[in-house]
Amino acid sequence: MPTKRTSSQLSPLINDWGPETIIHKDRYSALSDDDPADDTNIPNIRHQQGHGARTPLWTYKNDEHQSWAEGWGKLTIEGKNQMYTLGKRLRQDYSHFLSESYIEDEVYVRSSDTVRCKASAQLVLAGLFPPVGHQIWNPDLPWQPIPISYVPRQEDNLLSLEKPCHALGEALKRFLSSDQMTNHTIVHEKLYKYLSLHTGQDINDVFLVHKLYDTLKIEKHHNLELPPWTKHLPWDTMYEIAALKLFIYTIATDTQKFSGGVLLKDIIDKFSDRSINGSSLKLIIYSAHDSTLVPALQSLGFGKIFIPDYGAHLAFELHKINETHEIRVLFAENFNSSLTLLPLSFCPSPCTLSKFEEQLRSREILPTDWDRECLN
Repeated sequence: MPTKRTSSQLSPLINDWGPETIIHKDRYSALSDDDPADDTNIPNIRHQQGHGARTPLWTYKNDEHQSWAEGWGKLTIEGKNQMYTLGKRLRQDYSHFLSESYIEDEVYVRSSDTVRCKASAQLVLAGLFPPVGHQIWNPDLPWQPIPISYVPRQEDNLLSLEKPCHALGEALKRFLSSDQMTNHTIVHEKLYKYLSLHTGQDINDVFLVHKLYDTLKIEKHHNLELPPWTKHLPWDTMYEIAALKLFIYTIATDTQKFSGGVLLKDIIDKFSDRSINGSSLKLIIYSAHDSTLVPALQSLGFGKIFIPDYGAHLAFELHKINETHEIRVLFAENFNSSLTLLPLSFCPSPCTLSKFEEQLRSREILPTDWDRECLN
């Protein structure tokens, strides 16, 4: 079971985050009380967070709610408050590790190229690094511009699954046509027909059930009236089918190098640069999606099928203890929950950075040449 870190166990450190997101969806952790409190023990942190609460991405033909004031797939006011609160909490938890003011060389932020992820990153940064001293440029506005990096989604294999990968596409086709998925469709055939009848369109796979479940859940959260036919839905079954969609890309080990493994390799590379070359970076933040976070967790050996809550986040910490670099992985279920230390079955604590990389490579989780291995 994950080990929960209480505030009394935390000392000032940081991690990185990503959405909703590998990682987007995110929280930080710190040294425990029994760690030496010297500068050599301060970790370098990679934080992957998910974005905040949003409007639906999709609607069905017979949906009475065909428009949203914010637009489709955009942060709501609630979501904006969630991300800003997360930033303030991180500042409070890691004030002894982070510099008091924002220093460009110490912080790097990368976001998925979607409005909600970039906005989430900006909101977290607003809470994490309000201007102080000479940085205050408007006394009525406790905010300062902080750069965020991103690449177009069709070119992004780090925080998005939209960059073409032939090998991953073929593996997905094989899985969707496998006996396992054929049996899955047969078992849920009655539900698929019921959904198709009432939505006015063909609902016949996990991808469409995921979209429908997400839309209905958000509408219900906003106290919008759902149609009478939804009263008879098996919501637990809908959840299980919707959650399965997030795990399809990493359900087979040979596909993890094309999704979750990409993020893990990036984290290892940056930690190695920190340990070898003494990079000044303290904090890296990845703002992404649940479809980024889940593959990362799956690649780390956590096979529980679930749908991450808004603002869920994964933290990777690099600690230097007795001249040895150790890695710690932590997870928080939402924007306001405490980080818990995740036990790595393949690398028991203390897990050195070198052993972490060695074990992931032996399991063929890390890509060597992504484009070549994708057969692009």
